[in-house]
Formats: sequence, structure tokens, C-alpha cells
Amino acid sequence: MELPMIDLELYLKITSQLGSDSAKKATNIGARFGKLCGEVSHVLKGTGALLVNDPRCSMEDNDRFLNMMEKKLVLAVKSIA
Repeated sequence: MELPMIDLELYLKITSQLGSDSAKKATNIGARFGKLCGEVSHVLKGTGALLVNDPRCSMEDNDRFLNMMEKKLVLAVKSIA
């Protein structure tokens, strides 16, 4: 199964613009944000999994997260056995 990549950069840009004074601009941006959130919801509903690209995270952050998840899986398997 191939999962689509959700790029958080788009979300970060949109949420940074939502603080503007213009109500019309905020409504337009809010609609774009809703569309992106709908995409995430659709992917999760269809697959139960999500690939996320967060420009704020380094490869080291990614490796640390994967290592943590692997350790949790090992502990879960050991507790069942």
C-alpha cells in the first residue's frame, strides 16, 4: 500500500497567515486549511496511517522517533508473550 505524503509546510504557512487583520483573507485561508485537513482526514480514514513531512524536523529527529517506536513495539510484544 502506498501512502500519500502530507507536507506540513503548507499547513504551517496557512496557519501563520490566519493571524492577519483581514477577515476576508482569513476566510479564504481558512477554506484552504479546511481542504488540506479534509485531505488528511480522507487518508487516515482510508488507510489508518499517514506519512508526514515536517520541515521543522531533521533526519536525526526522524531517526530518534523511529528508534523510540521500535523500542515501544518490542516492549509491547514482550508483554504479550
